Amino acid sequence: MATVDDLERIAHLAGMSISRSDLERLAPLLEALYADLDRLRTLPIADLEPAFTPRPSGPAEGERGGRP
Repeated sequence: MATVDDLERIAHLAGMSISRSDLERLAPLLEALYADLDRLRTLPIADLEPAFTPRPSGPAEGERGGRP
């Protein structure tokens, strides 16, 4: 799980200024959210496709890479 220092760095990279006390309050909520998402991911639901599938890392078979 991300630490408060990690959250502070992420906020800074995103151009946001969030007080450390707010990040300390946010950290446990994010940890609980990710735990819930992990539990949901393991639920056996028949015929359920993932909402977001990973994109292939390269060009599709038979296609060229790069810009046209």
